[in-house]
Amino acid sequence: MSAVKLKHREPNGRHKRPTAAERAKRERDAYQVEMRTVLKQPHRRDMPEPEHPWCATALGRFCLKNRIRRELHDCAADYAGLVGRWRAAKGVPLADSTGHAGTGLGPSAATVRAWEKEIDAMEKAMRRALPGKSGNIAYAAVRHVAVDGADLPPEFIPAAAQGMLALAKHMGHRLVHPFV
Repeated sequence: MSAVKLKHREPNGRHKRPTAAERAKRERDAYQVEMRTVLKQPHRRDMPEPEHPWCATALGRFCLKNRIRRELHDCAADYAGLVGRWRAAKGVPLADSTGHAGTGLGPSAATVRAWEKEIDAMEKAMRRALPGKSGNIAYAAVRHVAVDGADLPPEFIPAAAQGMLALAKHMGHRLVHPFV
């Protein structure tokens, strides 16, 4: 055997295992390559923290740009998840669906009715966030950004923040204002 081949082997002839430092460097390099790819995504541009995981969704970008509290983000994400589960149980087609159906029986009819009632209660709370027709705007803005995953025009930011605050209060949080 040549000296080059022996250099990469242990005394017993087995291939030499990488050291902890070599493994850490390889993991760090792979992470940096992945982050370069992630940071090139158009929805992460012009964000205060482009590497933040919230940048992946319209709701997260809205909360980061407007310094909305984490509790409000979590409540709106829970609302969006509940609406998504209800839509899936009811067979509502999704825009990004691949057309593959599940193989299970799905939730019971009682569970779906309970979700429906909870969604109605959440939406009523958001509609009561602002007086008059402004409450409908608050509800529509939250639904637009959280459920539909679309970015909001700047004029709807205050209504969406108040709608998210009303949603959080409905879910048991004791917050006074929506901003950090």
